Amino acid sequence: MDYLDWNHQISAHFFNTGRAGYRVRLYVTEAVINEIGASYGAGLADFIAAVQTGPPWVKEGQLCLKAKRSWQEWRARSLPYPPYLAYLALFALAAGREGNYNPNAYYPRLKELLGEAPLSGAPPYFDVMLELWADLERWANLDQQGRLGLFTADIAGNRVHVGIPIAQTILTEEERRALPFIFSEAGFNPLALPNSPAMAARLLLFGRSLLK
Repeated sequence: MDYLDWNHQISAHFFNTGRAGYRVRLYVTEAVINEIGASYGAGLADFIAAVQTGPPWVKEGQLCLKAKRSWQEWRARSLPYPPYLAYLALFALAAGREGNYNPNAYYPRLKELLGEAPLSGAPPYFDVMLELWADLERWANLDQQGRLGLFTADIAGNRVHVGIPIAQTILTEEERRALPFIFSEAGFNPLALPNSPAMAARLLLFGRSLLK
């Protein structure tokens, strides 16, 4: 699969008529990438190679610069989906990446996913990615009028540049590790779980300090 194949399939996976009027999060995992690429015989490694190559009209530059160039004046190309969406999927994938990382270490996750040394510090032009997230919100909510789903570029925590990809994860790695403790403190019985309102009330009470 080339970059545009991945971009189209990922876009259609998250934004489609079945999501009309509903909130969409780019909750991207390795399993999601493998599922999307399965019918093409492609998986995570192929996806990473595709985003590093970029769309055909972007010939050179580092990854975030290619993402920026794919976004600029893209509507003039009459594409069905924003051509930068695969890049945003990559950033969301990095947010939930498992491994021996500091819980707040986003950039090492992203860099190791790309086959680089897992060092701290943002890649060049990463701050510009805020414009891409904002444009996705405009495309979903205004251009498409929510017909393929609604999107809000929420920011998790107080780290602006990484807060949006982190907000796409339903639970962070740290939160997933805290779940057994929260469930135990809340007295949940896996054989007789309470109804949704009761469960939400207990999670608010016992998980307030551990769940974002």
